Amino acid sequence: MRRAISILLATLLCVMGFAVRTAWGGTQNKIEGQWELSSGETLPSGWKEIKLISGGHFIWVAYDAEKKRTGYTGGGTYKIDGDHYTEHVEFMTVDGGEALIGKDQSFTVKWEGTNLVITGTLSSGDKLTETWKRAE
Repeated sequence: MRRAISILLATLLCVMGFAVRTAWGGTQNKIEGQWELSSGETLPSGWKEIKLISGGHFIWVAYDAEKKRTGYTGGGTYKIDGDHYTEHVEFMTVDGGEALIGKDQSFTVKWEGTNLVITGTLSSGDKLTETWKRAE
């Protein structure tokens, strides 16, 4: 009986902690979720790019929405501190993307309404500005 009560209390504390974190709405929490690229990278006609950010990890996938086939992807871990967002790339299937693997990519993030705008310079020297809208 004591063990059941302990498990119940631990579960309740976890749920309450999640609710407080969600209600707090800090930058860490705001950036987590499902995103769809709305501007920045030029994609082939009929393609979409999505990004999932959660629990210290990110992954993005560009795909042909008509043929339902992936084109390229990348992912790794991330850290955010205020408006400073850093992705550490662990894998990428983009031609030439090998230069980014194993390196930090540092960005500034800002919010325009519910959109996420990421701006920075990749470790390769290429400048990047992307606008992501929260996916539904």
